[in-house]
Amino acid sequence: MTEDVVHRTTGLRWLMFGLTVLPLPALAQQPLTWDLVYGPERLDVGGRRTVERQWLDEHTLLQKTAAGWQQLDAATGSEQPWYDVATIAAALQAAGLETAEAERVALGDWLALSPRHKFAVVATDQRLLQVQLQTGAVHELRGAPPQPELAEFSPDGQRLACISQNELWVADFTSGQLQQLTTGASQTVRNGKADWVYFEEVYDRNWKAWKWSPDGTTIAFMQFDDTAVPQFQISAHASVQQSIEREHYPKAGETNPLVRLGMVPVTGGPVTWVELSQFDPQDFILSHFCWQPDSTVLCWYAQNRTQTWLDVMLTPRGASTSRRLLRDQTEAWVDNPGDPIFLRDGSLLICSERSGYRHVYRVSVDGAELRPVTAGPWEVRAVQGVSEDQSTLLIAATKDSPIAESLYRVSLNESPAEIVRLTAEDGQHTVLPSPHGTWLLDEHSSLQRPPQTVLRNQEGTVVKVLSEGRPLPREQYRFGTVRLCDVPMADGSTTTAICVLPASFQPDRKYPVWLRTYAGPHRPQVRDLWNPRLPDHLLAEHDIVVLTFDPRSASGYSAASAWKAWRQLGVEETKDLEAVCDWLQQQPWADTSRIGLSGHSYGGYFTAYAMTHTKRIAAGIAGAPVTDWRHYDTIYTERFMGTPADNPEGYRRSSVTAAAAALEGRLLLVHGMLDDNVHPENTLELVHELQSAERQFEVMLYPTARHPIVNSHYSRLTYDFILRAMGRAEQTKENSDQ
Repeated sequence: MTEDVVHRTTGLRWLMFGLTVLPLPALAQQPLTWDLVYGPERLDVGGRRTVERQWLDEHTLLQKTAAGWQQLDAATGSEQPWYDVATIAAALQAAGLETAEAERVALGDWLALSPRHKFAVVATDQRLLQVQLQTGAVHELRGAPPQPELAEFSPDGQRLACISQNELWVADFTSGQLQQLTTGASQTVRNGKADWVYFEEVYDRNWKAWKWSPDGTTIAFMQFDDTAVPQFQISAHASVQQSIEREHYPKAGETNPLVRLGMVPVTGGPVTWVELSQFDPQDFILSHFCWQPDSTVLCWYAQNRTQTWLDVMLTPRGASTSRRLLRDQTEAWVDNPGDPIFLRDGSLLICSERSGYRHVYRVSVDGAELRPVTAGPWEVRAVQGVSEDQSTLLIAATKDSPIAESLYRVSLNESPAEIVRLTAEDGQHTVLPSPHGTWLLDEHSSLQRPPQTVLRNQEGTVVKVLSEGRPLPREQYRFGTVRLCDVPMADGSTTTAICVLPASFQPDRKYPVWLRTYAGPHRPQVRDLWNPRLPDHLLAEHDIVVLTFDPRSASGYSAASAWKAWRQLGVEETKDLEAVCDWLQQQPWADTSRIGLSGHSYGGYFTAYAMTHTKRIAAGIAGAPVTDWRHYDTIYTERFMGTPADNPEGYRRSSVTAAAAALEGRLLLVHGMLDDNVHPENTLELVHELQSAERQFEVMLYPTARHPIVNSHYSRLTYDFILRAMGRAEQTKENSDQ
């Protein structure tokens, strides 16, 4: 967002708070209650529901529905079943599956699917069953490896690769052969399956760490060796017999897994290992790999463990030696740029944040020239594809709003590049283009508009509406008023926040304010997209204003804004929180003696940190918080903090436990005892320090919960706590009746 736009919108949003918000006629509305939001009478308000969709070809879209897969002809708008579910279910029953299982699988619950060839695979009884979806023919392959996972068809649909017991296997359905491609796996060595820290922090919670070459002849894979990685132990207490879980989990400064990158022919043979001796094994992260479209070159990214640089490396297929195409560096850390796009002239397109904003750059064949394709005070969030003639590029970007992504077409043959917006509506657009961009599948919504999924042509014109979400039933129930507002940050800039006001809001009354945030670097919560926000509306029913905000580092406005947190997590975010509290003090409707704050994971950390580093927060709920960054994993923590050895003062300043004695206000700590992400030791250590300092607080532990805590007890606990802390418990009897 440019500066003039910021000033223009700020004036409008400030005016909002001078207006009286009138409720709908009271007789037509029922108040929101606990049961309507969390309980057995829970409202079905729709919201964003993910539907699995993929392009079969340039003009055919596949959609997975409750009745099975459907195919849509983009040109005509006609829709029909992709295959006959009953025929496939009958074929699976004939192959030995129970009726219920056969019906479930036939609806789309496959081990793997090859849409282009209409092949699917199901694993059962040490067999692999390949199903021809067009005819219902079943090809059985016996002797399948046990518990196959992470399976995927080859590009030609004739082979299936999978992981079994940490080894890579390939099944050839034409020859009927089953081949194990890798050896040497164990409890600590994995081939093609990520270990915990790579799964969590590098591959976006995707265990799959292998890839077919586009020609289907070779598989590239990573090997992970956790032998030297320290183990963390989690005790399960909610059973008669205590059980112990052990996971190789490297904490900040500890030993990382050893990784290797290999290539192996699908017909079997020795693995060609990429030479990595130029990198220190303990100062090295292999953060990405992919094939060049012609299958001749493997592209991969190497980073140091603190991620202050990233090397783009190229390795010819079958070779072990590599060349460095370029090194990317910024003022802080380097985020993973994702898949590059290889162009036919030998150059490639890649994202970089070197300017302080994430943009697309064109890299010459030799890496000597790095030319920006996009530029300006906005971000490219994703590269969506390139046209068939490679003259234009599709990008998802924040060019017109820092809190929403739209789709743009960018010229690759002009300088400066022409940029055309293809999605006209305000709000968030999530677009899946057809392979060459002839058609655009677009799910879009805004803060005030429920999701709508549409099919657009290449110019952005809507040709078919596929689905529409439902608005809140405001005629029947009393909801609050949702508004955007601009709030100041510590450096004088502003970020956008989402405010939920009581239905009967009166600017001359005083209201307690509950703040929600995540606050983690570059992870914004304030986005112009649809969210029913029922918990916020329920609090508004009790005359509590709910404000969701992002500090600068979390806002998503730019990479440079995220860098504010570098080597000092919590510090600048707290300054921004105090700036928001100062702003609230200027609002005639805000009771600044009753400001609360809550968050989970990083948001839990920030809540606990704020309550030990500022006196502005009256109450807070810290869910699954990191309380000392020495307890969290290497790849995430060291990206932002460096190592404890090279940044001891930063770790001390960012610690909650070190400041436990300074706790102010009412704090509720909540943690799942089986949390394998943010370990319970974080909360327990803080509990000990708070007790030692004789500070009063509340704590709730869930013996069977992992990192997310999703149950009615937790919802009730946090709801009641907020009402009590904000002085609103006396307004309702429901908390005492239930």
